Amino acid sequence: MAGQVRSLGCTSPNDRLDVYRNAYFIRLEAALAHDFPVTEKILGKKNFARCAADYALANPSGSPSLREFGHRFANWLRAEESPMLGDLAAIEWAALNVFDGPDANAADAQRLHAFTPEEWPSLHIRLMPTLTLLTLGSNADRVWLEKGEGIELEAAPVHYIAIWRGEQYRPMLVGVDTDNHAVLDIIAREPELAVASERLAEELDPASVPRRIATALHRALAHGWIASIEIGHSFADEPRY
Repeated sequence: MAGQVRSLGCTSPNDRLDVYRNAYFIRLEAALAHDFPVTEKILGKKNFARCAADYALANPSGSPSLREFGHRFANWLRAEESPMLGDLAAIEWAALNVFDGPDANAADAQRLHAFTPEEWPSLHIRLMPTLTLLTLGSNADRVWLEKGEGIELEAAPVHYIAIWRGEQYRPMLVGVDTDNHAVLDIIAREPELAVASERLAEELDPASVPRRIATALHRALAHGWIASIEIGHSFADEPRY
């Protein structure tokens, strides 16, 4: 582009273009700092600015909007900096999605009682669009809850959390046990209960799958994590290849 830019006094076209290039990177850094304030606090402003610049070079923004610019930041931090920072950024991104994610009404807690046992295989379960399930190997959840004050980010035993929209669009965070996480994680990808059950039976004791699913669904309904439970087409009627 330098050939299309005029010199201005002693300022060369390249120097003039640098003004816009630097301003663009500063704007990207500011957008990430807005979306990941606790991560910035843990890293420190100087290190965060370095990470933001490296991330921007590796993941150029492809949209006029900066809203989605940070959607790869957690995975980038996990790979380039540390898994613990990736955990923290993933929590902050999930909390951001709580604020401006799609709206949906939670299904009634008694919804499962409307179906007979014979109808369960054909149930389709849609989780709330702002619900995010995360696997953590650090205390990033505690750090986030304390807003990065008075607690260091450090490794911790693997555990699971759920983040979802509470009242007045506030992000809510709670720990999830292994069974519930396994069930809900598969349902998020396989909403048809028969398919989800088969996937679980490949990983867990098949005889325990019905109890695990029923328990997880009742708890999810109690938390307001399920948007709908409806009768769909029967998995048994689908062609198998």
